[in-house]
Formats: sequence, C-alpha cells, structure tokens
Amino acid sequence: MTRENRLWIYFRSFYGAQFIGFGAFLTLISVYLTNYLKLEPVQVSIILSINPIVMILAQPIWGILSDLTRNPKLMILITIVGTFISLLIYSQVHSFGQIVVIAIVFSFLQTAINPLADHLTVSYTIENNDTFGSVRLWGSIGFAFGSLLMGKIADNFGLNLIFYVYMFLLIISLLIMTKIPNYKVNAKSNESLKEGIKSLISNKKYLVFLMASFLIFGPIYTNNFYFGILIQTVGGTLSAVGVAFLIAAGSEAPFMQKAALYIRKYSIENMLIFAALISGMRWTIYIFLPSVNLIYASSILQGVSVGILIPAALTWVGDNCNKSVQSSAISIYFAISNGLGSWFCTVLSGKIIDLYNISYTYLMFSILTALGIVTLFYLKQYKVG
Repeated sequence: MTRENRLWIYFRSFYGAQFIGFGAFLTLISVYLTNYLKLEPVQVSIILSINPIVMILAQPIWGILSDLTRNPKLMILITIVGTFISLLIYSQVHSFGQIVVIAIVFSFLQTAINPLADHLTVSYTIENNDTFGSVRLWGSIGFAFGSLLMGKIADNFGLNLIFYVYMFLLIISLLIMTKIPNYKVNAKSNESLKEGIKSLISNKKYLVFLMASFLIFGPIYTNNFYFGILIQTVGGTLSAVGVAFLIAAGSEAPFMQKAALYIRKYSIENMLIFAALISGMRWTIYIFLPSVNLIYASSILQGVSVGILIPAALTWVGDNCNKSVQSSAISIYFAISNGLGSWFCTVLSGKIIDLYNISYTYLMFSILTALGIVTLFYLKQYKVG
C-alpha cells in the first residue's frame, strides 16, 4: 500500500473514530444529566453552557500554540489524552458542583480536538490533492453511527456508558493520530504570529463572517443538546433519539462529498446562504412540535444544511485569511460559532424551556438564523463592493 493510500485511510479513520465517540456522548449527555443524575433544568443548562463558553477561550489558545509550535499533531495528541482523563473523572462525579468543575476541564481539552484536526486536514488536502469535505464526511458518518449505537446501548444497559464508549474511541483516535504526519504548510512564512493576528483583527470581511457564523452555527450546535429533549417531548424513546441523529448526521455525508463542486459552481457565499435557509426551514418545522416520524423526515434537512455549511465555512476562512495564522483563524471561527454562539443559545434555551417549552427554543433558533442569513447577504455585497 502506498503512502498516499495509507494517509487516505488514516485521516478518514480518525474522523470516523473521533465522531463515533463524540456522537455517542454529545447526543445523550443532556438526557444523562436530566434523567440519570436527576438535575434541575437550570442546572443542566448551566452545565451544557460550560462547553461553548470555555471553547471561546480554549480554542484560540490551542490555535495560537499550534501556530507557534507549527505542530498541530502534538497539540491534538495532548488534547486527546487530556480529554480521556477528564472523561474518566466525569463518569465518577455526581454532585452539581463537582460536575461543573470537571466539565470546565473536559471542555478546555475536548473542544480543541476538532479545529486542530481540521487545520491538519486542510494542510493535508492541499498537499495531496484531496478535498476537505470528502475527509470530513467520515466524521458525519461516525457521528450518525455513534448516535444510533449509543441510543440502543443506553436503552438496554444504562446512560452512564456514554463515558466509556467515548473513552474507548478516544484511544482508537490516539493510535490513528500517531500514524499521521505533521503538516507544516505555514513554516516558510516570514510574517510573525503577532502581525498575522493583527491582520485577522483588521480583516473586516472576516469579522462580518464571524457574526454570521455566530447567528447560524449557534442554533445548529445547540440543537445537538436539545434535539433529544424535543424527541422525548413528542413521545420518542432513547432509541428514537439515536435514529433521528443517525438520519440527521448520516445525511450530511453525500453533501459534504459534493460541497467542493457546489462551491466552485455557485460560489462560497451563495452556498452559505442556501444552506442557512435550509437550516432555518428545519427550525421552523420544530416550532410546531411535529410527530417523531416527521422529525425523522425533516432531519434530512440537516444533511443539506450542515453538510454544505461546514466545508463552505472552512473554505471561506482558508480563502480570506492570512496563511501564516490559518490555525488561529480556524480556531477563532470555531470559538465564535461553536463557542460563543452555542453558549448564547444554550443559556437562552434553558431559560426559555423553564418559562415556556422546547417549541419556543426553536422559534429563537429560527429568528437567529434569519438574522444570520441577512448578515451573509451583507457579506456577499461587501465582497462585490
């Protein structure tokens, strides 16, 4: 087997293993906290909001460390090991205060894995004539499989196994990452990190893009926490939660596979707007608390939206930001979209559910997404101008 073929397998296997574990954990952690530990809704929303708020600080820090060392692979290995240890502790604590502390440590380490891996993967695809979407789609497949698998395991053996399944997949991810070389595409840049960061801050298009990412991706990532609650609200089981996530995440794969083609044909901004419109349509459907079967059917809309949004957004960052601080640019984008946006939506969702019900949470998602679409139209005109 040639080196190129081995790398093709390693990168896709890493995303598959990483997201199987992440999907198993993420899709049921809110249910675990609510039903297994019997925490109050406000306590659950506080714990869930820790991940995105810590991410706001953690991801830029890890991104800067990656740019400074020119060694994203080392940073990934460190964060995987740290995530494993924090998960082991997480599985043993039961009081609200203890969970808050370990959730902070867990989030600081775990939230760095994906943006660092994405940076490494982008570098690999440039050097090996591959496409990011065709690699990242294996993460969607893994997430879908992990969600379905964990739903069935939890129904039969208990919710506490979400920790051990994730830990096992982290070990697999670690072993795969040791086989992947460290790509240093920025090593020849003469520009200092300080100058590169300054160029990011002064890049007005990048700042507008971050605002759009906050408004559109915030609801998308927060839905991962509350989607299970929505399904249980309309009478679904834990297995139904797994099936719905399987359909939603699994349908992303074909669109990620073709994302590069769509972007070349219709432009990045047009594809971002189209995918955001589809995402907003999905949230609007959920306002009316549809049946489980309709939720299954509408979950395909996630494939269209997220399957295009993720590779399109990373492509936009790569095309519009200085190459010498690519890892920092990606990490800041993740911190704003998956971090600040998710934190804002998670906290607001907890308060809305306390006062009203899950339906109003999806109304809020719809409004934010609509504002994000308006921002993308401004970004498109800004580019033309």
